[in-house]
Amino acid sequence: GLGSLGGGVATANWLIDEGAKLTISDIQDAKQLASSVKRVEEHIKRLSSDGRSYEKKRARLTWALGGHTKELIDGADMVVVNPNVSIRNPFVARAFAKNIAVENEGTLFYENWKKPIIGITGTRGKTTTATWTHHLIGTSVLTGNATVKPFLEALSDSGKKSVAVTELSSFILELFEQTKHAPHIAVITNLYRDHLNRHGTMMGYAQAKANIFL
Repeated sequence: GLGSLGGGVATANWLIDEGAKLTISDIQDAKQLASSVKRVEEHIKRLSSDGRSYEKKRARLTWALGGHTKELIDGADMVVVNPNVSIRNPFVARAFAKNIAVENEGTLFYENWKKPIIGITGTRGKTTTATWTHHLIGTSVLTGNATVKPFLEALSDSGKKSVAVTELSSFILELFEQTKHAPHIAVITNLYRDHLNRHGTMMGYAQAKANIFL
């Protein structure tokens, strides 16, 4: 899921920077995702000092827009899931069944940020709480849900920021039960009935939120 909100682009660009052989798949087609596709292609051009290096980097990227296929999953070492895609999605379930690593932008950030992290979630008030926490610390980077800096774009600030303040949605937290890293400080502001179309039951929603403590 490349999407159009920026998180998918930041994730794709980071994976390209890390040298991954990357296939980007989305149910939307290239016309619907024109802006996001352009941003990824322009990122590769900025990385390339000459035509030869551009061709080498560009050759590692494959577009598979307009729908997903089982073959894409079967041929992957890792599936990086857009947070809007449920872990119950049949393609994601296929990856789990085949023991293929499944990550999202949040789990990748937590695995690669080497300084302290504050994780903030909740049905209401998490954006306000995260924003004020970031403001009061003064030397932090604010990233995650509904911010202007996506998770994997924020990794570039690791050298100049003392701590990451991360706003975590239940969609991101779905995969946190398998992550090896937890926030140093974890906050749940509150819990109300929400996103039951995604999590099924209030218990399922609460369990996703509770992954912040693992």
